[in-house]
Amino acid sequence: MNERQSYRELENKVVELEEKLQVIQELLDKSIDIIWKMDLRLPFTYVSPSVYNITGFTPEEWTG
Repeated sequence: MNERQSYRELENKVVELEEKLQVIQELLDKSIDIIWKMDLRLPFTYVSPSVYNITGFTPEEWTG
């Protein structure tokens, strides 16, 4: 395998990962459930958009 081949394979992997990330983001954005992520200090680092429909607060207000 030469350097050019390795670079192409790496580019293909990046494209695959970007496509998977897009699918995951669409699932998160369209979910009717509240999905969140917290760091070790417990503040929210991500809250799905559905939080507004359920609580009346925007995701930015939760992660603020």
